[in-house]
Amino acid sequence: MACRCSEISKCERDIALINGDIAQKLNNARNNSAAMAAKFSAISRSLSEAIFANNLDKVDQRLSTIKKQHEGYIDNLQSKRTSELSRVKSRRTSYDNEDRRYHEMLEQKAGK
Repeated sequence: MACRCSEISKCERDIALINGDIAQKLNNARNNSAAMAAKFSAISRSLSEAIFANNLDKVDQRLSTIKKQHEGYIDNLQSKRTSELSRVKSRRTSYDNEDRRYHEMLEQKAGK
């Protein structure tokens, strides 16, 4: 058992970062992804008008694959963010309990 005040402070900073900056950036990425996805059909039409390709269907398939990969990547990052937030909150609770017991023990020793 030990004083965990510094670890608690680190956990609080991590929680604030995960809830604030990281969440905001992931939301921005999701918004950018939606805007980009909305342009896929226009890109596909433009390609068919701009060039002649025997395999235009393959180009469409590749664009669809890129879109799906991009969406999955953001969802994966969001899942990791949620998991890490849960882990840090749990660790902070553990540190709070240990720190409280430690300081109570010190108070009891000082009171003797």
